[in-house]
Amino acid sequence: MAEQIASLPELKYTQTIIGSVKVEVLGPDTGMRTFTAHGTFMGKPIPSHVFATSIVARGDGVWRERFYQVTPMRH
Repeated sequence: MAEQIASLPELKYTQTIIGSVKVEVLGPDTGMRTFTAHGTFMGKPIPSHVFATSIVARGDGVWRERFYQVTPMRH
């Protein structure tokens, strides 16, 4: 796990959100954000649009991302 965390700065991923972002309240201190995007990985275009999901939670008065997943979409 430590090796994976150490390698994160090397994973150059960029994205541009397409359309609107949907936010759902899951509870008083949790929320989910979903959107469609396109982007690049390691400087090369990703061949399809992606669907991204992000779960955030509030702890000690600060919102932090707890989960992030990107799934390729078919055109």
